Amino acid sequence: MNMKIYIMTDLEGISGVRRASECKSGLDEYQKACRYLENEVNAAIEGAFEGGATEVLVCDSHGSGFNLDLKNMDKRARYCENNGIKELMALIDESFDGYLNIGHHAKAGTINAFLDHTQCGESVFDYKINGVSYGEIGQQLLLAGDYDVAQLMISGDKAACEESTTLSPDSISVSVKEAYGNNKVNCLPPELGCEMVRKASKEAMSLIGKVKPFKIDGPYDVQLTLTRTRFADNICKNKPFLERLDGRTLRYVTNDIKEILMPF
Repeated sequence: MNMKIYIMTDLEGISGVRRASECKSGLDEYQKACRYLENEVNAAIEGAFEGGATEVLVCDSHGSGFNLDLKNMDKRARYCENNGIKELMALIDESFDGYLNIGHHAKAGTINAFLDHTQCGESVFDYKINGVSYGEIGQQLLLAGDYDVAQLMISGDKAACEESTTLSPDSISVSVKEAYGNNKVNCLPPELGCEMVRKASKEAMSLIGKVKPFKIDGPYDVQLTLTRTRFADNICKNKPFLERLDGRTLRYVTNDIKEILMPF
């Protein structure tokens, strides 16, 4: 029996990552964080195969991708990167039996969440669809759900896991750290976090067909609120299809869930 699994990765929710500077490419601490990321993603891959997966695709999605050094990665999996914000889950389609979300963070404005943000911490204040606020976790659930692909497991900080549970309560959640401020966190040793992720990934394979894909009814009224009017100015220059509701809020209505990230 074929079992095809998609793995979505981010960096802020990886065990061992404790500072904002570790998440910015070009800084010395970033390379150390990438090693933590590689180990935790490899643990997820190992668990998936132990649980019966026959094929795994990993989407390296922190920043512009290319955080994983493939010579350090599990050779059984295949790897891709996102092509910008609007392609949040590259190559996802109906052929996958489920997806795992590794190393994630909570949405912008979440209290006691490590490096909470939605797409861009500097410019995005809030992002809503049909009046409901979503972060990247919710966006991914919706985009995968459009292909009837459910999130089987998520790992990250406690706030990210709680956010996921409100949207997909049957998914397994693995909290590898707990924040007590935006850039302050009580973190597990990376080795322990990896073992927790491996076990949860293996268990998650038993949830295929049991966790429902996350969907909402359209049309989709998308509202993006920026932190500064200048950010809204810049976006509107290149996207005349957006309606500007006020100095910082942009609106876009679509019937296609694949277009919910068009305002970015």
